[in-house]
Amino acid sequence: MEALKIDRSFIAGVGRRADSDAITTAIVSLARALRLHTVAEGIEQPAQLEALRGMGCGLGQGFLFGPPRPAEHFGADPTAALRTHRRRAGTPPVSA
Repeated sequence: MEALKIDRSFIAGVGRRADSDAITTAIVSLARALRLHTVAEGIEQPAQLEALRGMGCGLGQGFLFGPPRPAEHFGADPTAALRTHRRRAGTPPVSA
């Protein structure tokens, strides 16, 4: 999967600051035009996730979903861990 990552510095203000929303929307639009997925880094609040979904960003990572872990935590096939990963209670799923 080829993807364009959106830096956490832009995500920090999503849903709260117009400039962050504008930049993030532009990045999602650029990725769509280039037929790339978008991955938002640093999602910490449910409101950020909701705003990103509304912009069309389908993938994300951040403390909202759990703390960072070393690759070894996921075993020999990390993609299997991603398919079966259980999110923290009360957090909504991220759709691909």
